[in-house]
Amino acid sequence: LTRDAPPTHFILKIESFSSLASTTLKRYESCEFDAGDYKWRLALYPNGDQNRDYGKDHISLYLVLDKSCRNLKKEISVTFSLFVYDNIRDKYLSVQGVSCFNAMRSLNLFNSPSNGYIISNTCIFGAEVFVIDKTAKGQCLSMVACKPDSYNKFIIWKIENFSALEDKWYSSEMLKVEGYYWKIGLAPKGEATGKGTSLSLYLHSDDANSSVPAGTVVVAEYKLRVVNQINGNHKEFVSTASFSASNRAMGKHQFLDLSNLNKSTGYLVNDTCIVEAEVCVLGSAKTCI
Repeated sequence: LTRDAPPTHFILKIESFSSLASTTLKRYESCEFDAGDYKWRLALYPNGDQNRDYGKDHISLYLVLDKSCRNLKKEISVTFSLFVYDNIRDKYLSVQGVSCFNAMRSLNLFNSPSNGYIISNTCIFGAEVFVIDKTAKGQCLSMVACKPDSYNKFIIWKIENFSALEDKWYSSEMLKVEGYYWKIGLAPKGEATGKGTSLSLYLHSDDANSSVPAGTVVVAEYKLRVVNQINGNHKEFVSTASFSASNRAMGKHQFLDLSNLNKSTGYLVNDTCIVEAEVCVLGSAKTCI
């Protein structure tokens, strides 16, 4: 793989590379560098690592954990890349997730100026190291088919003396579906974009019963409805949403225009409004390691 951006954590520039290769020094180890709260070094074999079959006649480059970090008595999981700079194409050739460049290029190809790795007897190597945090958390989402009888469970909320309701939140009784508790939330004078103009209606996962605890997400399909008590032409909203401890209410700010709450429309009869909710739990996700 090649890329334009230089290595993030360390660059090793070697001038007069041919002089280094002509000495009896088999291995050159760079200064230390920091990555992921550990110290590392690059180990370069200018004539290849002769102790390994695949290192002979190839440039060999290794990522090495510094001696100061070798007595930690624990395993360190990392993902890393080693680089060599192509001067002609102005690109960095990288190898990811392996410990060395042994089989990358033969010494003949590497030393040839026409390939761009050595220009004016100078070459550049590099490294990126990312330590994997084994304490990282994950999430498991388990979906289920919506049962045919799930929508037979619904809240029917008959609100009498509706015109006397104040400009605040009201809640219905609870409904238990698949182990989770739900209720209808209603703002008779509107909320947010529906303030003063609309009836706002929501489905809530119930707070008091910790229906959806922290770290859990419940996916549910739901229906909210204002019943037309005259002709059955109900005002209905259907949606699917994810409910969590930080996102317990879903619905519409502008559910029904307040001007439609009267006897002639059928939504308010004898100062009584009937609101319903149906819930079908489709799945849940829980935090896991």
